[in-house]
Amino acid sequence: MVTESRYIMVTGGAGFIGSQICEILAASNQQVAIFDLRSAKEMENIRTYRGDITNIHDLIDCVKEYNVEGIISTAAILPPWDVDDPYKTFQVNVGGLVNVLEITRIFNLKRLIFISTAGVYGKRYDLKPISENTPMHPESYYEKTKMMGEQLCKTYMERYNLDVGIVRFPFVYGPKQHDIWPLNILLYNALKGKPLRVSQGADYVMDYVYVKDAARGCFLAYYAKSLPNVVYNISLGRLVSVSEIADVIKKMFPSFNCIIGLGPWPSELHQSWIRGPLDISRAKTDLGYEPQYDVREGVRDLVEWLRKNPSEYEAWPSSDLWIIK
Repeated sequence: MVTESRYIMVTGGAGFIGSQICEILAASNQQVAIFDLRSAKEMENIRTYRGDITNIHDLIDCVKEYNVEGIISTAAILPPWDVDDPYKTFQVNVGGLVNVLEITRIFNLKRLIFISTAGVYGKRYDLKPISENTPMHPESYYEKTKMMGEQLCKTYMERYNLDVGIVRFPFVYGPKQHDIWPLNILLYNALKGKPLRVSQGADYVMDYVYVKDAARGCFLAYYAKSLPNVVYNISLGRLVSVSEIADVIKKMFPSFNCIIGLGPWPSELHQSWIRGPLDISRAKTDLGYEPQYDVREGVRDLVEWLRKNPSEYEAWPSSDLWIIK
């Protein structure tokens, strides 16, 4: 049965970033249709449609059932799973997006917001701020599928006059995220009450964005009266060192015994993520975006959530990348 209300479809809406986008949309009294292979908890203003983004008929059925007005597309296969099954990754990250673009074209939807990544910029050893016009040099398989996705969005815009916006995030952290970034490694050990000794890494820097700020950036892009530009960087807009993160966490966990030596983080994996902060001036001007969570506020909010949901960090991985010895 087709509903009379207009819904925004969020592909991958049961995931880390997608679920936060759904919550901020629902809080603004927008009706939301989660489109995901996984089931998600339904609540006021949020409904779930279990479907496969690689199956265009599932998308058509969801659009019809929920009278979809527009789409925010977050569905993707992320590292390290992208290299485990490169064919499936291409099907989802590229083929799935083509299906979403086709749905947007066929049903003449209001707007599509595509979630990309700052990884399309590649390594930037000079650590200078990165604008949206910086040439793309992606290296990983995931990053390259995102670059392909951006090019497809631009082609559909030019050929079919679709209203599409692209947002690029750096390193997103927050509830339900388990990636092996220094912030999570330090926080994991603090929550576990374990001492942490790392020979080097205090000077390692990353541009973070708290997931609620990332979701708000998508929200603002979707509801903007117009998008003067196609691509928008959404981030904290500055580099944060491991030593700064350690200081924040130590103030929250005074008994946390943590000593980190100077220099880059001692992991070859993390060296592939070297680049400067994203320039967010375009998002500030066009969207009215301002990050609301600096590292201190973001970590505090995350810790509060983890303390209410201890099973989350208890289930975090315990590989050597996580537990530095």
